[in-house]
Amino acid sequence: MHSKLKLSTVLLSGAAFASALYGQSGDMPSAEEMWKIIQQQQKQIEALQAKLDENSAADASTKSDVAKTQSDLKETREQLDMTADAVDRSLTPGVETEGKGWSQRTTIGAYGELHANFYSNAQNSIDFHRFVLMVNHDFNENIHLFTEVELEHALAGSGKPGEVELEQAFVEFDIGDQAYADVGLFLMPVVGLNLYHEPTTFYGVERNGVDSRIIPTTWWEAGGQGGYRFDNGISLVGSVTSGLDVNPATGNIRSGRQKVANAAFDDVAFAGMVTYTGTPGLNLGASVFVQDDMAQTYNGRLSGVLTGLYGSYTWEGFTIKGEYARWDLWGNSALPSTAKEQWGTYIEPSYRFKIDDTFGDLGFFYRFSYYEYQSNATFFSKNTVQSVGFNYWPIDDVVLKAEYQYTGEADDFAGDNVISLGFGFVF
Repeated sequence: MHSKLKLSTVLLSGAAFASALYGQSGDMPSAEEMWKIIQQQQKQIEALQAKLDENSAADASTKSDVAKTQSDLKETREQLDMTADAVDRSLTPGVETEGKGWSQRTTIGAYGELHANFYSNAQNSIDFHRFVLMVNHDFNENIHLFTEVELEHALAGSGKPGEVELEQAFVEFDIGDQAYADVGLFLMPVVGLNLYHEPTTFYGVERNGVDSRIIPTTWWEAGGQGGYRFDNGISLVGSVTSGLDVNPATGNIRSGRQKVANAAFDDVAFAGMVTYTGTPGLNLGASVFVQDDMAQTYNGRLSGVLTGLYGSYTWEGFTIKGEYARWDLWGNSALPSTAKEQWGTYIEPSYRFKIDDTFGDLGFFYRFSYYEYQSNATFFSKNTVQSVGFNYWPIDDVVLKAEYQYTGEADDFAGDNVISLGFGFVF
């Protein structure tokens, strides 16, 4: 940008100029004071230029004076350009973080979903299932903060159905363009919905049973992880974190989530995931979680391994999606024999199409699920679930949902036939 134009920008943007120059603690100059500073800088440049013209016309004995004056003039102009560039950066969001105020480096987002469930053999219910507030911040170009605070079931407190939870709070360090490292509290790198579970991203009102009973979505731990993204579409991530605390007498995995709330930390857990997205429309993933002692506050050692496979392929609106997850537990005599193997799988074909630019997208789906898990010490639950329904996206970030679900064998949903309606949003 031309120097005069930059100077005009400074004159017209007093507050931004002050923020760029006095971002550290201290009193900010007034507009009148800034105008005086700019006038002084301009007079200094004019004086140096006049001296340079005078010396240039003199004899060779003044060459050293000419060189020094040229150097001073160059330095002054560079300082003015640097000041104007700082102002430009502060007025141009998304270019770079250096020179911006904290508000320009901080973003706020949220997602939420409302469910209404109508059972054939149980009490109907309506529930604002979750509201999640996301606050993220760029400390600089390479260090970023990500946070999520969740309110479940609309109302939290003693005797109330809901909870307030810190779902994510970690700092990411970018290492070049393809590698990164995270430290803090983050979602576990396992396949399925655990990493990406916003309501606009999946079909059906409720999350499927494989991703809620076998993989205990939403599942987070504290620790560190690192990842690398190859140019061919392969991504790797590995983590060392806090772990589960499962009661061997029940064998219920989901109840073993500690949510990093004064959690037992006598044993660490290891997780890894590999994904492939190098072919248009294709998404493949595999993950493993290993913990040597999942019974940290209970008698006896309980070891466990979770393995998972995921795949989806989309072609001209048609998508076929499938998932498989399995727990293998051993090492504790109190563990019910049925709890040693807990697993589930589903397959889901769907079709999404655009109605038009005004009315958005409509999608239909069918899902067949089967999963087995230990519900408590005496009940091993086997579920065959079929779901059919539609999602309507008036815009990509808002969705309306309808679903009919039939559950065979043991019924986790307190009714063989369930009609569910819901809506969700994310921004």
